[in-house]
Amino acid sequence: FGGHPALPFLLVTPFVGWLLEHAPTRAWTPAVFLLGALSWTLVEYAMHRWLFHFPSQGDPGKVTTFIVHGHHHVSPQEPSRLAATPVQIGSLALLMLG
Repeated sequence: FGGHPALPFLLVTPFVGWLLEHAPTRAWTPAVFLLGALSWTLVEYAMHRWLFHFPSQGDPGKVTTFIVHGHHHVSPQEPSRLAATPVQIGSLALLMLG
């Protein structure tokens, strides 16, 4: 799950540009940006707190939890490890956008 730290930025920037280009009005852009940043902070906290650290009972649950999030705790200071993999970023984008 390693990669260059700029990879998430490079993956998300074209999508953000597309959203800005197709926005109904640009007057709301700063407010929507701030609302998005706040919303994402709360969603990320909730996922980390209650989803990624869900007390799984069986081995399949524990393995799944480790694959999705556990690697973060094995070596959290590893410089080549991304906070979120491209698959995770894409999955969350699809989930949040419907």
